[in-house]
Amino acid sequence: ATSASGCTSIGGGKYNCHVWKTASTWPCTTTQRTDSCTGDSAGILYAGTNYFYCQTRGHEFRYGSYYNYYWAMTDDDSGNKRVWLPVVWISGGVNNGPIPGLKYC
Repeated sequence: ATSASGCTSIGGGKYNCHVWKTASTWPCTTTQRTDSCTGDSAGILYAGTNYFYCQTRGHEFRYGSYYNYYWAMTDDDSGNKRVWLPVVWISGGVNNGPIPGLKYC
């Protein structure tokens, strides 16, 4: 089960988190720094429960009144591996704060 207040470990280095809106994912040229992400999205991640590997601080992403410097690494629904999703799409966070229960990269 995924907590409404963050993510839950499911073992194997993965964490289930609730994504509240279908959103784009981004590739990055380095594995753990989102400030290297390109301007083009990689694919999409559908709303619902999805697994993530970790989160790290990068450049700020804004959507309406939501904004955050944290990004979470996942495999998206378009078949892309180890891509990044802005954590504004993950339930349980706050503006410019990490998602509770998801480890740091």
